[in-house]
Amino acid sequence: YYEAQGMLKETQGMPYSSEITVGVILPLSGRAAVFGRKVRNGLELASGALGYTDGPRIRLIFKDSGGDETTASYAVKELARNEDVVLIIGPLLKDTALAAAKEAQLQGIPIITLTKEQSITDLGEYVFRNFLTNPDEISGLVRYVVQGKGLCRFAILYPDDAYGQEMKDLFSRYVGYYGCNIVGEYAYTGDTADFRSVIQDLLNLTGSTKSSTTFDALFIPDYYNTAGLVIPYVYYYNLKSVTLLGTDGWNDPAILD
Repeated sequence: YYEAQGMLKETQGMPYSSEITVGVILPLSGRAAVFGRKVRNGLELASGALGYTDGPRIRLIFKDSGGDETTASYAVKELARNEDVVLIIGPLLKDTALAAAKEAQLQGIPIITLTKEQSITDLGEYVFRNFLTNPDEISGLVRYVVQGKGLCRFAILYPDDAYGQEMKDLFSRYVGYYGCNIVGEYAYTGDTADFRSVIQDLLNLTGSTKSSTTFDALFIPDYYNTAGLVIPYVYYYNLKSVTLLGTDGWNDPAILD
């Protein structure tokens, strides 16, 4: 604390630039481009590029990682060579964020990564992280549905991959903290296109029928395109009283289609 106070006193009265240049590395092409474009829109809004200004003007220099580790690492080198760039924001995705963070630490330029990988800051003093973690997300979701909605009986329908398994385990753990129950869990493979039999199997597993379900809510930790395939069959089996729960992967307007 006292060291920081001394540094602040040293900088008082020093001239500063009216413009701050920030490098940004995002997947603006490739499979994660839809998320990269959303982050770009948010940064442009916050920087004043769209008209709103408060304080020094922020100039953003965007680099496309394409979701590739090597490309992200090279983008850090390019931005570090620019003397005007004071820090880097990004990239998204675990592997590209790790590659960029390692290079930023070597170059001695601060980087604020946008990843759920909590250990990334262990790489060095130049590496920071600002992103919602999976435990944060699921604890908030469970708290809301249990305390806010009064739901206490849950079923889980999850993809049989690392993401689905982690979210399923987290959801089960936090539900247990509130003394509530997981009535049944059912996994499906990534190539599943017809969910009619999947929902029927889930009903059989939980002892539910079209007229009577043993769970209040169904948790589906997958992306919006898959959720869009599941939901019609939830209604086909007349489970209209069941609340549907998802993760941030549902957060896309296209889910309404």
